[in-house]
Amino acid sequence: MRRAYLTVFLVLVMVSTACAQARFDSVSIEPPYIEPGNDVNVYVKFHEGLNKRDILVTPTKDDERLPVGDDTAVYYLAVLTPKDDATSDYILVKDQRKSIGHMYPGETWTAPFEIHVSDSAPPTTYTLSFEVLKTDIQGTEEGEVILSREIGLDVKGVPSFTLASDSQLRSGETKDFHVTVSNVGGGTARHVLVSLNATSPLTVLKSSTLYAGDMSGVAAKNLVYELHVDSSAEPRAYSIPVEITYTDRNGSAHMVTKSIGVKVQGMPVVTANLDSQDDVMEAMSGSITLSVVNKGFIDAKFLSLELEDSDQYTVTSNHEVYIGNLASDDFETEDFTVKVAEGVTGKVPLKVKVSYTEENNNEMHLVQPELYLNVLPSDEYYALHPKTNGSQQIMGVVFAVPALIVGYIVLWLLFKIVNAITGFIDRKVFRKT
Repeated sequence: MRRAYLTVFLVLVMVSTACAQARFDSVSIEPPYIEPGNDVNVYVKFHEGLNKRDILVTPTKDDERLPVGDDTAVYYLAVLTPKDDATSDYILVKDQRKSIGHMYPGETWTAPFEIHVSDSAPPTTYTLSFEVLKTDIQGTEEGEVILSREIGLDVKGVPSFTLASDSQLRSGETKDFHVTVSNVGGGTARHVLVSLNATSPLTVLKSSTLYAGDMSGVAAKNLVYELHVDSSAEPRAYSIPVEITYTDRNGSAHMVTKSIGVKVQGMPVVTANLDSQDDVMEAMSGSITLSVVNKGFIDAKFLSLELEDSDQYTVTSNHEVYIGNLASDDFETEDFTVKVAEGVTGKVPLKVKVSYTEENNNEMHLVQPELYLNVLPSDEYYALHPKTNGSQQIMGVVFAVPALIVGYIVLWLLFKIVNAITGFIDRKVFRKT
């Protein structure tokens, strides 16, 4: 009896190990290149297999031992669902559960699923979860998962371009102008050409069209153009039209029109100079002439010229002069009067300030040039300007009066002599006739 129980137990164990098992074969996706908005078919192939060879346990009427038959009460379901939230947001599985029914050992089955990719799906790889459930024919059982696989759905997207570039330019300059073109759509763009259609006062030197090559997936290329800004360019924002041409994966040509914005800055080049000055020494007042010059391509606006006091001199005239607009390649001069402090000599720094704004910009710029007033020592000043005293002036007057008298007498004698000569000629020549 015990031997019979043991035999039954071993048979049950061997039967359990010989039970059929669903095994994954392959997955195919149509179309293989997926873009947002596509309808996609997913085919999952699997089969029913045995772990061991068939075991003879069932007797027949002739006491012939036959292979164990499969359990015809077992039915299968194939299920395809999004694995995560991102996949759920953008991937719709139209019919998630497929009834497979009963499968015989060695039988192969392909479960078809239809899915839809959202038009707004970002290009990435989405994950689907595939499962085979074992249940009964009535479907009353909850179902046991006997096979599971993850299926990746690679959404490529369509080419979509963005541009980034240098944003600051200056009037009169020629520079390497960097433009970065990025394919952010994830689709394949082949033979990408980028053309800058700049117009006056902006000019692309050499080639205005550059080859960016193939841009598959999310990619970026940096292109360098030689761009010239005319010296007459007004300081403001300019728009440069850009054309991007490419070929898609099917060989069709496309052109995308975009634009990039740049700002031309016009900075006046303002300097100040000491044009002239009176000879001065300590404790003396004198006049100085200051000039302001705009050597830039752009006008300077709201320009003021100021001369401040220092411990070495005092400004006795107006401290500040408003000039207003100073055109390109133009200058203005202004006079100031200063009094030098006592004991000061040599090169005296002048505290000069020039303030202005550039075109279309309220930012105030300040220039403080290094200018110097030359204060002469007293001996050098008097050598150039000899001083006179009261006695010298009196002696000058004393000598001047006799000189004036002598000069008057000489002129009177000359007048008399001329009259005598003309009278003699008149009597001898004209009256004689």
